[in-house]
Amino acid sequence: MILVCDRCATERAASVREAVLQRGYPCALAALPEIANLHPFKIMITFADVYDELAPMCDGTYVIVIGEDFASYALSVKRVENVRAVLREIRFSIESIYGITESKKSTFGFSLTPSLFLANDFFTVNGNVVEPTSSEYMIFKYLTAFAGADVYFSAEMIARFCLPYARAEKSAQSVTVHIANLNKKIASVYGEKIIRSKRSCGYYAAKI
Repeated sequence: MILVCDRCATERAASVREAVLQRGYPCALAALPEIANLHPFKIMITFADVYDELAPMCDGTYVIVIGEDFASYALSVKRVENVRAVLREIRFSIESIYGITESKKSTFGFSLTPSLFLANDFFTVNGNVVEPTSSEYMIFKYLTAFAGADVYFSAEMIARFCLPYARAEKSAQSVTVHIANLNKKIASVYGEKIIRSKRSCGYYAAKI
């Protein structure tokens, strides 16, 4: 749901992506020419010296810009100074994007819908606990971010957003295994699959 973008796959961009991924947010890394192939996403992170080139491709996406020498009056662009500030801004942005009010939050997580509660290491469906692996949970959060939006995701794209960079290029096949295992866990408490696929289109999450 988050894209880190630089002119090319730089070390600074990779380090930001790694920090975001470690915090539990699905996040891909892209060079400028790749952006069109990675839509949709909820948040874009970039750098002050790149933003002018990037701006025409933002299309209303919420953008977090890292850098001191940057000023923007657009409400959809936020300047921060470092990665710690990026993570703080993502948390607030996610709450705004999903409409997570104080009444939907608890000490352990938040209610994405009345039936779906997301905690740090598990989620509940209609009050029933599902305990996914870290990769399964990343995939679940990524796909449910777009539930009901009539968009589909290939295994390759899911890998780019949800798996460590060193594995993503070779792990499209493992995405299928992760999804199968995740659906088994969900079906045991929900009675049906939440992550589904459409032939020639890709994977998507049903609304809960």
